[in-house]
Amino acid sequence: MNISPILNSLNFITFKNNIKNNSNVVAFCAVDKFENRVPKEANFSDDLGGLERKAILDAVNNIDYNDYLGIGADGLVYKLSAEGFHQGIVAKVSHKENKNPITGEMQRVNADFHNEKEFLSKVSSLEDRSQRYLADFTLQDGRHVLLSTFIKGKNPDPKTKPLSEKSLGQLLSTIHELDKKGILHRDLKKENILIDNEDNIGLIDYGEAVDFCPIDTENNSKNNNFPEFIIPTNLRNLEDTFIFPYYEELKKINENKAKQFFTDYIKAKADFHKLKEQYLIYLKGFDGLQEKDYEHLDIMKQYQSAMANALNNPDSDIITAELLSGQITYNSELAYKNEILLLNPLANMTLKMNSLIAAKRLEALSLQQLNRPNRYEKRRYFEFQHQYALYRLQKTSSWLQGLTGWLIDCFTTPIEEAPDYKKNVIEQITKGDTLQNFAIPKTEQI
Repeated sequence: MNISPILNSLNFITFKNNIKNNSNVVAFCAVDKFENRVPKEANFSDDLGGLERKAILDAVNNIDYNDYLGIGADGLVYKLSAEGFHQGIVAKVSHKENKNPITGEMQRVNADFHNEKEFLSKVSSLEDRSQRYLADFTLQDGRHVLLSTFIKGKNPDPKTKPLSEKSLGQLLSTIHELDKKGILHRDLKKENILIDNEDNIGLIDYGEAVDFCPIDTENNSKNNNFPEFIIPTNLRNLEDTFIFPYYEELKKINENKAKQFFTDYIKAKADFHKLKEQYLIYLKGFDGLQEKDYEHLDIMKQYQSAMANALNNPDSDIITAELLSGQITYNSELAYKNEILLLNPLANMTLKMNSLIAAKRLEALSLQQLNRPNRYEKRRYFEFQHQYALYRLQKTSSWLQGLTGWLIDCFTTPIEEAPDYKKNVIEQITKGDTLQNFAIPKTEQI
């Protein structure tokens, strides 16, 4: 059995340029509501019939451009009503100006939605749990419009829309399906998660999604900060940008409910790891893998098995370890956001130190548990946690050393010899600004 066609049919190994666009191109004949400009052309999903395409065109031509659902860095979002689409249609329209006229925030002009279109096309088999690509077109002035199915529901919120065991389990099941398709969503925050009245989960916004291949462990470790035994899945992103922020918010409201939520989450996570273990066993049955691939799959399977068994019936030690593990990446994610937003380096370093402290505590807890006569499942779990703690200690301390050295260099470099990317910080120092007001350097400049 040759592995290549099977993996391709599973969308296991996917690349950005392997989507064939077989959609018909249709000229718009109606008057465009965007300053009376006529759209150039439209592409439709292959599974749409003539009546559905006409309904979409009619809906687009009747957009009330002053009545939008939301606004983001890439564009404005509208909900449209169209015959045959009982839940409605979402239209995302790229910005024309580089600054939001209301907030003054910078935004992308004529954002190309091709990446989001590609991944929306790939997740169509998730049915109502994800947006589905319908159509896209370009306006005469260069702006792009992307249309997809509307997902009904509200964003999860500890006060107004709490997660239930059903929605939590469904959420992890859904991201496992994304993993199987080789898709990293990369933006699994609460704004992109919706829960309907029956506690069903829906995912939206694939603008940041990328392809990945779990077997390519060297690349995954380099680009995603994972040890080789951990498959870079959507789970880590979900924890960093949603689960732990939700947990921290719930803890402020009711600590007992927060503890119960986290226990429920760990049990749902055990089921997730079990699914992952079964999938890796399935992959090991294919011919065509190299010896190193079998070795990587085997250690990955061992990790998933250890996690599934330990989390299925967690005691207080395991719950503490899971909290520490989450705090490591949660604080790193907050620091990363601060860096992207160019906030001050002290806040960034404080968050990284929080991550470092959590990693050190996880290392100490793991060593303590490994020196005790624990059952095999628990011991195996802490063996992996110990390795993970050491890995994160090395990564985080290296980053902190780099930033600290960069800042010290800013103080000690003669002004006339400073490179351009340091001059801004040095100018702030000489003007008497405090360190809290400094813009943090980009990572590549450290």
